[in-house]
Amino acid sequence: MAAPQLASNGADDGTGSGFWLKNPFAKMRAPRRASAPLVDNDPAGLHAEEHVDDDAGAAPPRTLKLNGPSRSGRETPLSASVQASPLLQPQDQPLGASQLEEEIEELQDEVPSKIEFFAPSQPYYWLSNAAAYEVVLDGIKYPTAEHCFQSLKFLPHRPEVARKVRKASTPSEAVRTARKHTADVQRGWRRDGLNLVAMRRVMLLKFSQHSDLRKALLSTGEAQLVNAAPTDVFWGNGGGRGRNEFGKALVGVREALRSIDRLGAGSGAITV
Repeated sequence: MAAPQLASNGADDGTGSGFWLKNPFAKMRAPRRASAPLVDNDPAGLHAEEHVDDDAGAAPPRTLKLNGPSRSGRETPLSASVQASPLLQPQDQPLGASQLEEEIEELQDEVPSKIEFFAPSQPYYWLSNAAAYEVVLDGIKYPTAEHCFQSLKFLPHRPEVARKVRKASTPSEAVRTARKHTADVQRGWRRDGLNLVAMRRVMLLKFSQHSDLRKALLSTGEAQLVNAAPTDVFWGNGGGRGRNEFGKALVGVREALRSIDRLGAGSGAITV
């Protein structure tokens, strides 16, 4: 499915602060929700539930469950005792410059065919929306990309709700705040693919506004980027059962940044 074009009232390179979606959605529909087998425990259900039914007027979210090791045979990053998803746990500070440079150097030596990321304690956590890197949109600072993404569910029609989300103390709190206002989410947020467009937009801002992150993302070469969230079958790989839309969006942003480098920053709108 071809990704929709983003229009910006900011810079021509598509990285400006304006956020308006052109409306090519008449023919565009997000694929239907994936399913996953159910078992007894759901240690990382917070973020998974958020993206199952996040459209206005949707039914209560269905709980997605893990079923042991992933198809690769490796255990998922979380044990059954974990009660909250590390994907949404904030770091006290952004990844240290020396650590990020070390990962970049490793990538320059050899790029793996697949890069998985999920928890703050694991490599490549800077790819996560919950990593502590500010994102600026329309002149407003958001503590993390997750804060920005969740806020966009309510812009421009419910700015007071978006403000509450932006002021949340952690990425997970931003998710919880947004969930309290499900009825106010933009119509068609999930059904018409607005969530995918918004996610790519937020990612493009994040990696354009932090030169070290931009360098790191471009250093991943052609590697497949996998959000290893074990219970999220939409944005994550769901223990081998998911669609990994988050990872796919990162790959799209990586290519967009390469296009900007090739064509020049003032060459026009970027399709992500």
